[in-house]
Amino acid sequence: MVAHYTQEEIEAMIACPKVIVQPLAKKWDGKPKHRQNEMELRSADGKYEYKVFLRQNVEFEENFSIGVRGREKGKPWMTLLRVNGPHGPNKEIRHHEKPHVHYHDFDNFTGDPALAIPVEDYFSLNEAIVYFFKKINLPISSDYFGGLFART
Repeated sequence: MVAHYTQEEIEAMIACPKVIVQPLAKKWDGKPKHRQNEMELRSADGKYEYKVFLRQNVEFEENFSIGVRGREKGKPWMTLLRVNGPHGPNKEIRHHEKPHVHYHDFDNFTGDPALAIPVEDYFSLNEAIVYFFKKINLPISSDYFGGLFART
């Protein structure tokens, strides 16, 4: 089921202040080809809830994705924003060659590459994490993120 939010609701969900409900695990979950971590958030006013995911290829560290899914309580989930590293050259999808951000909007629930914006604000996963948390209005605290940047 696809969530139907207005563009204003989507922008509000991304921009509103957030608090941590379930922090990232201190140790990344290792899979055969990637490592991953997750956390849960809610808006400071309690109206929205969020799931944040981090994924990184274990062989090619520059290949990563950080995203947030959100919803108004009781409504379906929607991916709101993804921050990605370069996935490598691809003749079909040119933006994969550079770090890029996918913005999801009212008319585009599928992650259409047309909404992938190349950026130069980050190059590594650590830089992308800082960029991402600023983008979603979540303060970075060493209480929650002290061990996040450690390579395990």
